[in-house]
Amino acid sequence: MIKPLCLEFAADTPELNVIADTAGQLSDEIIRNKPVAYDQVRKISEALAHIIVDVAGIPLPISEFSKIPDFKHNAGIWQEIREGKYNRHKELTYLPPEIARIISEDYKGPLHFDHLTFISDEVAVYLGKHEGPRLLLTALTSLSDTAALHISKHSGQLLFLDGITSSSELAVAYLMKYRGAISLLGLTDVPDKIIRILAQHSEVGLGVLDIISERIKTYKREHPIESKVDAAFSVIGL
Repeated sequence: MIKPLCLEFAADTPELNVIADTAGQLSDEIIRNKPVAYDQVRKISEALAHIIVDVAGIPLPISEFSKIPDFKHNAGIWQEIREGKYNRHKELTYLPPEIARIISEDYKGPLHFDHLTFISDEVAVYLGKHEGPRLLLTALTSLSDTAALHISKHSGQLLFLDGITSSSELAVAYLMKYRGAISLLGLTDVPDKIIRILAQHSEVGLGVLDIISERIKTYKREHPIESKVDAAFSVIGL
């Protein structure tokens, strides 16, 4: 049974107990026209940050809930996904781990996330397990090393990460292990070590800016290239 769109707080949690007790003390102080102690405000603030809220059946820390853009729109799509309707997934601007898990397990079509600017490492784990022809994350502006490791395990033939302008050497090395074609057309901040890592990938299956492509070709002409992608990790000492 699908839950209606709502916010529910878990009952009788330590955080709620702290808030209730401290709020009672604050109320007494205010009624008596006494100044409020900073420590009391701090306790409430810290307790709120750890509260888990149920958002349409999806548990989220309240600190994460406050970061969700277009909450109502996103929550409506989450609910559709939980009902097995995936046609609006590309409109999401926030992807919770639970929704990523459902998509990974139940949907075998292509994934086009055109508006996600961030994914957590936990979400990347689920996306990496998705079995579909392609994964497009064109709006991502950054990717952690851990997220890159898991995304590179996606089973499709096409991976788009065109919103990323710079990346760590380790993240690029992980991405070069992707077995399909990968597009990194947004990559502009590319030091020489990353050029060497990019050179390990098949030129046909790697989409980069022309200026980056020329640097890769120059490197290949001037240096013998190891045949295995794993050699990329030697660049960063792994």
